Amino acid sequence: MIPRTKVSRRSFSFPIYRLVLLAFVLAILYINCSYSWAQNSRTFDDAPPQNNIPPLKQLIDSLPIVYRSPYIEVRSDVVIPNLQELTEKLTEVISIDIRLQQLARFPQACRQIIVALASDQAANHYINHAFGGLAFKNLAFAAHAKGFFGRDDSYNWYVAGHEFEHVLMARLGASGGILPAYLSEGIACCVGIHYVLESQMGSKALQSQALKLAQARASDAVDIFQNYVRPQDLAIFRDQGKGFLAEHLGGLFIQFLANRTCGSPENFFIQWGNFAFELGQTKDLNREFKKHFGISLEKAQQDFTKYINETENNPQARFANTAYAGYPKTKPVKDYDDKTMHDQYSYPPQPRPVER
Repeated sequence: MIPRTKVSRRSFSFPIYRLVLLAFVLAILYINCSYSWAQNSRTFDDAPPQNNIPPLKQLIDSLPIVYRSPYIEVRSDVVIPNLQELTEKLTEVISIDIRLQQLARFPQACRQIIVALASDQAANHYINHAFGGLAFKNLAFAAHAKGFFGRDDSYNWYVAGHEFEHVLMARLGASGGILPAYLSEGIACCVGIHYVLESQMGSKALQSQALKLAQARASDAVDIFQNYVRPQDLAIFRDQGKGFLAEHLGGLFIQFLANRTCGSPENFFIQWGNFAFELGQTKDLNREFKKHFGISLEKAQQDFTKYINETENNPQARFANTAYAGYPKTKPVKDYDDKTMHDQYSYPPQPRPVER
């Protein structure tokens, strides 16, 4: 028989201050564990902003890779219908962008480009952008997946060509900040327009742009040359309801310049590639512009403003020898309606793969 050991009540006594200290430590551990769990399981709705990382970069990094080739990498958090068809067309768009400007001579321009197609939830949280696309430096462009697939083809592929051009210019060192916004957006508009023209799909995109450009006045041209210059001016013009007109008026300025300095879109796009590359090296806009286009930027602005003034209320004269010849139509249009585009606009050869 094991004798009972008498345990003194005193052996269980514990000073109050030790209990308080223990409770404090346990509370800290609980808070840390809860915070760690919350960080690992956060949603787009409650994700805190990351310091020093642009929201667009956060969006791109958050999306899983669904396709990869030497030319493009597609990232998306939604199921993409007809992924193979989509990637073939994206590859065709970037091939045309590079071929138009003969950028295959510049290896830095021909690296793989990321295309991020985000759900509404992800895109709204990170970039708060309702439609279209946004380019991120020399890396990628992002768009709402729903908007990208939900709109007519001509708009989608106009956006793809437009944003790819921003990426290519950034890779040459001729991005916004070096190029004024009306030139940066203008050349991107022209490249996007060229793709939908070459594919003969672009009736609706051309109609919407021509309707707006037909209303432009000389004061609008002066406005973009003076105020649509810095990267931050894009948001200012958009908030004022002038963004659509400003970027496409920049595109019309590019077409005006092409007609008067290079004689054809083909020659102009090649010359633009040379201009962009050398501008990226020298950062001297006025010198490179005069060197490559034979006219000062100031004189080109004056001539364009005069042309807009002289063609007010006369869209036929305004759009002659441009991508908008024959527009705007007086009746509703559908994509692929206009089979005479090749007669109205000059084209380089049909698309071929990017030369690596």
